[in-house]
Amino acid sequence: MEQSIHNQKTGSYTANLLGNIRSHLAGLQGYDVMALELIQNADDAKAEEIVFDITDSGLLVRNSGQFTYCGDLDKPCASLAEGNYKCDYHRITDVGSGGKLSRGENIGRFGIGFVSTYQVTDHPEIRSSGIKLALYPERGQWFIEDFEEPNGTSFFLPWANDPNSEARLALGVSHVSPAHIDQLADDFQTVLRKSLLFLRHVRKAEVRRNGQLLLACDLDRSEGSDLIVSFRPGGEVEHWHILRADAAAAAQRLYATHPRLETLHRSTKISIGLRIDPEPLSEGLLYAFLPTEQLTGLPLHINADFFPESDRKAVIFAGHQHEQAWNEMLIDAAAAELARDPEGLLKMVGSNQLWQILGRAYDLSSKPSGHPLCFKRFWEQLKATAPQAHIAVAQDGSLQRPNGVFLPRSPLNEHQAKALLEVGGRLVAEDLRPFQTAMNQLGAPILTLERLVALLTSAMAQQVAGATEVDEQKLEHFYRPLWSIINDLLPEAGTANPSTNPSVQRLLGLPFVVTEDLFAVAINQSYAAPVALEADRIAVLLPRLAIASRLLSGFPKITRLIKLLDLGVVVSHISSMCSTEPVEDVIGVEPKDLRDLYSLFADLDHQGAVEKTVYQQLRGLPIWKSSRGLVKANQALLPGNFTDPTGQADLLDTSVLTESAREFLSTKLAVQTQTIEAFVQAVLPTFFDDDGPLDATKYTRLISELANHPALVDDDNIRRLLGSLPIVPTQNGGWSRPVNTYRRADDLVKVLGDVLHLWLDASRIPNTRSVHTFIDSLGIRRSPIARHLVDRMLFIAERYLPTEDAKRASSEAFYVLCDNYEEWKEKRAFQDALDDLREAACFPADGDAEEWHTADSLYAPYRADAFRSQANILDFRNTGRLKTELLEELGISINPETRLVIGHLQHCIASGVQPHVSTYQVLNERAQRSDPLIATLAGSRCIYVDSQKTFVRPNQLYWVPQQLGRYAYTIPGNYESFKPLFDAIGVKNAPDGRDFVDILLDIVGEYFEQSKQLTGPDRAVYDVCLASVAAAHEHEELTTPDLQRLQEAPIVLNLRGQLTHPDEVLLQDSEWHAGFFGGELDQALCKPVPELWSFVEEVGVRRLSESAQVALEFVDGPQADETELAEKLMDRMDILARLLHDKPTTVRKKIRSALSEMKAVSHDVVRIQASVHVGGDQAFAPPTSAQAFYDIENGRLILARPVGDRSWAHVLNALFHQLMPEESGSEISKLTLSVRPLMGMAVEEAHRELSDAGIPYLEAETGNGNTEDLTSPDLDEMGGTAEPDAHEETGTASNFVDDSGEQTDGAPGALHKKRQRDTSAPSTGGEAAEQPGREAESGGPRSGITGRNGSETSSDRIKGSGAGERRAKKPRPKHKEQWDRRLLSYVRQRQEESSDAVDQDEPSEHNLAVEVVAREAVCAYEKERGRVPEQMAQTHPGYDIISRNPVTGEDRFIEVKGVNGEWNQTGVGLSRLQFSNAQDYGDRYWLYVVEFVSDPEHIRVHPIRSPATQVTAFMFDGNWRDAVTEERADPSALFIPGARIQHQDMGCGEIRDVVTRGNTKLLTILFDGKSQATPHVTLNLHRMRILEDLNDDNDS
Repeated sequence: MEQSIHNQKTGSYTANLLGNIRSHLAGLQGYDVMALELIQNADDAKAEEIVFDITDSGLLVRNSGQFTYCGDLDKPCASLAEGNYKCDYHRITDVGSGGKLSRGENIGRFGIGFVSTYQVTDHPEIRSSGIKLALYPERGQWFIEDFEEPNGTSFFLPWANDPNSEARLALGVSHVSPAHIDQLADDFQTVLRKSLLFLRHVRKAEVRRNGQLLLACDLDRSEGSDLIVSFRPGGEVEHWHILRADAAAAAQRLYATHPRLETLHRSTKISIGLRIDPEPLSEGLLYAFLPTEQLTGLPLHINADFFPESDRKAVIFAGHQHEQAWNEMLIDAAAAELARDPEGLLKMVGSNQLWQILGRAYDLSSKPSGHPLCFKRFWEQLKATAPQAHIAVAQDGSLQRPNGVFLPRSPLNEHQAKALLEVGGRLVAEDLRPFQTAMNQLGAPILTLERLVALLTSAMAQQVAGATEVDEQKLEHFYRPLWSIINDLLPEAGTANPSTNPSVQRLLGLPFVVTEDLFAVAINQSYAAPVALEADRIAVLLPRLAIASRLLSGFPKITRLIKLLDLGVVVSHISSMCSTEPVEDVIGVEPKDLRDLYSLFADLDHQGAVEKTVYQQLRGLPIWKSSRGLVKANQALLPGNFTDPTGQADLLDTSVLTESAREFLSTKLAVQTQTIEAFVQAVLPTFFDDDGPLDATKYTRLISELANHPALVDDDNIRRLLGSLPIVPTQNGGWSRPVNTYRRADDLVKVLGDVLHLWLDASRIPNTRSVHTFIDSLGIRRSPIARHLVDRMLFIAERYLPTEDAKRASSEAFYVLCDNYEEWKEKRAFQDALDDLREAACFPADGDAEEWHTADSLYAPYRADAFRSQANILDFRNTGRLKTELLEELGISINPETRLVIGHLQHCIASGVQPHVSTYQVLNERAQRSDPLIATLAGSRCIYVDSQKTFVRPNQLYWVPQQLGRYAYTIPGNYESFKPLFDAIGVKNAPDGRDFVDILLDIVGEYFEQSKQLTGPDRAVYDVCLASVAAAHEHEELTTPDLQRLQEAPIVLNLRGQLTHPDEVLLQDSEWHAGFFGGELDQALCKPVPELWSFVEEVGVRRLSESAQVALEFVDGPQADETELAEKLMDRMDILARLLHDKPTTVRKKIRSALSEMKAVSHDVVRIQASVHVGGDQAFAPPTSAQAFYDIENGRLILARPVGDRSWAHVLNALFHQLMPEESGSEISKLTLSVRPLMGMAVEEAHRELSDAGIPYLEAETGNGNTEDLTSPDLDEMGGTAEPDAHEETGTASNFVDDSGEQTDGAPGALHKKRQRDTSAPSTGGEAAEQPGREAESGGPRSGITGRNGSETSSDRIKGSGAGERRAKKPRPKHKEQWDRRLLSYVRQRQEESSDAVDQDEPSEHNLAVEVVAREAVCAYEKERGRVPEQMAQTHPGYDIISRNPVTGEDRFIEVKGVNGEWNQTGVGLSRLQFSNAQDYGDRYWLYVVEFVSDPEHIRVHPIRSPATQVTAFMFDGNWRDAVTEERADPSALFIPGARIQHQDMGCGEIRDVVTRGNTKLLTILFDGKSQATPHVTLNLHRMRILEDLNDDNDS
């Protein structure tokens, strides 16, 4: 063997062949797997036949296909070079070599599956195309030699029966034993039985053992959809039906989202295999041309070009990749094909198998099955088409839609089914009952009582209950089976309480019940006879009453719904029938029938309790036989021993009464034996009608007979009966009931009027004592009743106008009603009478003699003076007899509404009438109850002052005496009871600001209108009010409307004591200015105490000093500079400031500023003139000569010559008056006197003088002579031409330009107009490096960036370099920090105190929620593009997601930024670490911006690749000015000894010495041309400048 192999052509594998085979073999275990792979190989080779011969030496596999061979295995395959797949021999040698296989190699010939043959062999041999190829994996070699295989291709797999062979040991698998070979034979036969159904080419397959046939399978594929599978040698035959579909359209849609699928060229054909014979499958499999082990859950196989798992045992339904999408699409297409034509499918496979499919599909959808979710599509598709298809077989053999058959809960017999069919209901065929769950889901209704009732309602719609007669056959074959169905469907609870079940309620009205006389009626029309009584006899006695058939007793649930016949039913039936028909047609009137009927009444009465109303109704039926025919029992008596004086009595015929019937009449119907009592109760009412006795001639005998039995009235019932009859004659000739009749008396006539029908007519009754006594005992009235009193009032209102007499007569009746109210109020008659009184307009109103009024429109007359003008008041004036409760019950208002009382008070105010004290009493009571309406009086003149005969406001009343003269009142102690009212309307112990405003305006209103001068006590009150209003305003107690009222009123007193509008008067704050006008301005000037100045200015008064102008009117003589005087003033600036130490800082600054810039000149004559604008006019004072005048606008001091020491007083006066106009003239004079002596002293001596006087030195003040030059610089060149500095920053950028060119947060092109919102979160960022050579540009060394909290973060400070100590800014207050601007730049600073490890602000809950949604959106985005994303922890630094491309192996490091709204100029930012990662990872680092995170419909993902490399420059825009270190240039620092200077007034010189006092520098200067240096020259930067050294300039 070795020698022959060496003579063969050989080749080597290039990879770890054994390792690769071993790894693949682990997933390809099983002889069935190997058989399937070899069958698949044959089918791919288009072989029509395959034979497995299991020999003793190995497995021989032959198929009719042919191997392709390019001719040389040592070279790259020539077939591949031609654009085809590699030849089969090349591919077989590549198997297991580790390279990735293309689509064709994966699922086609000689894929990884060929490795499965190494389970049984070490060295497989392939023979085809004239050569034989042997594979030796343990050597990594193959051998090839010539060989002729006559029949296509064969594989020979020698058994690997040596456990210690090199290949077995290397592969790590077991050797092949004889038992294994037997198992292989069994497994191959099993595979053969199920594997050929859906192969494309193989038609025949055999398994042999040493050439002897074990099993052969032959496929007969016809042109149609049928398939016959035959097995030899057993002779079994299977018939299959194949449904075919093409999912090409669905595949096209899928290519759009999964473009890779289109390149794989998968088949879109689908086959569904249904076994017709011998029986349907119990459960089918999924086929990827060969069977997998994955069940379909349905009794059918499904074959398609599925993507199988690597071991081919299942199909891929997980992973969210294109394989899963493809397979789910195929399943969906298979479901659609299966559901396309349910009726055709029924014809093909039969009813039972179709419903098996439907039932199993429903189970897949509704029960946990372990199948993929896409299998639910079978039910979804079938549910869409099956309900409209005729696929449900009914018991009558017809095909119906599912909703056309009923599903009974239990089987029905033939008669029941026919009965149901007769009312329109079909039952499902019995053999389909196992599928009733699915059938129900497709619309087949369960047979319920509700649905049966609906069928009956439709079937019996035209049938009139009680009118249809039923024959015996219909009763037996229709009604009784129907009753059995209904009885089974009726719920127990429904029969116990039918009202709770709507279906039972509807059933009660359907005519499906049969009566004893065979009529169809409804349950609610029929009655069941009691068990003890004969139903047929009752039907004879009551022929029109529906008595249910006795046959219904066999159906207990129905019987329980039928009402049991009782006495009430019988009586009601007879009563209703007698109302429309003759009694003879309702009952049998023969004596025998009547005797049985009366006995039936007695028997039914014994059945149970009977309502009294039934007895009363029966008493009133004309069915009782008497001597005068059929009469009512309540008008009849049983024969007795009393003779009727009226002849009206009816006596019953006892011959038709059984003993039980007579007892029933006597005990239950209360028919009495004829006695006087029985006569009165039964007969006497028939002798009277509403107008009196029917026969008045018998009245005398009747009343006398009744009077002979005085004991009658001892019975309450009889007495009431007699009292209700019109048995008493009245004086108007009529008759009346005793209870409505009186014996005439004067007191009754006074109350009731002389009404004849109320008085007893004694002349028409026997004049015997017994008769009069008897009549009185019947209830003759002695006092009025409510009805008659009300009638009296109604009569008066109807007949008469409400005159005083009419009112008096009506009141008499009403007072009696009030007197008896407590006794009568519970009686019904009284309430009925009040109802009439309540609705009628019969009550008089005070002051109205024209109309009567209804009760509900009136008010009770209690305390009517409190609201009389606002309401109608009941004009019954005897309030002592009125009953409040009765008035309330009638609807008369007892207490007036508060609004009425207030309205009456306002009426009194408007008409100037003094209100009654009750008005205030009622309001006080309402105030005690906190009635909110009382407060509406606050602020109005509502309190009447009797002494003044006028109304005043509440804020003119005080509990404590006030110094407000006649403009306020003190409430006396005896008014303490009215405190609730006074409190409610705003009366206080003392006035507040608004009260003073009101009183002030009261004074103004009085005096201004009369143009009077305000003097005396009223002037004192005015001063108090004005001062109090000012104080209230200072404490912010006045409202804007209050202030506006003051501004619009003439509230200011001028110097003449007259009230003036604020805008027409000036505040005399400068006597100097006022002096110019010599009193002519007094009418336009005011001078309140200084404490009120700010207030009067607030209301509109302007200051005289601000309104007046003093101008230079005339000068004469040449102008001369008075430089020495100006300098002297300038030198003494500090002295003046010290003297003014107690003045406001603004005054001192004003003086300093004026003196530092002042220029002095003189003329021979100086004349000035004052003018002022007031009230829209301008007034001029006469011109005045002046020794000195300070022109404040031009900063010039103008003097009149001669100028000498005596001029100082005039100079100082002029300066102080102009610069301190608020000071009085006397104060200016004192100040001038204080300064004058100091002007002649040396400066140092003057300072000592002030110190000796105890006047302090002042601290350095801004705005002194050492003033910083604030002149704005000139505009530099606009735009630069130099390239940006390439200096590398040490800080890290937090925001950058994205790849679209837009600038994100802080970009220089994005001018942010919004204030920074989060001022507390720490900023991140880097350090700013100082650049050399910038001092000249910025005026100082470059400083570090100042953070938002004001701390410096310069690189010098952080690194501790020797750049000098810098002082940190004081932190900003929180309330100011919100207005600070954000640094608008790419770089966000890091807080100095923050840890280096912290790169970002701590995220809020909201930001975390945004990030979670943004991350999910990015993951979905990646998955849709075939990448596999993996989220990092939220605390992971640098990036959020790693996304891998499984095809290219490329990783993306993704940082996710979510934005709630639109991604706009606000932008997103990267932390220092994130930006560092972006630089490190380069093109692998991605920034994904997700906008509209909170809006799922508009959410968008924007990927930016390598954001760090896209930044071209880091720009620091102008807003970085806020971050520079604040270092002021100090120009005074250049004024040092040796420096040459130029002074505007004194010329050039050299500084010899510098002395600093506070902020002031005093220079000693040797001016050119002078022999001595000038000391104590105050440094003034406006008048002095440094002269550049000419030598230095030349040197440079």
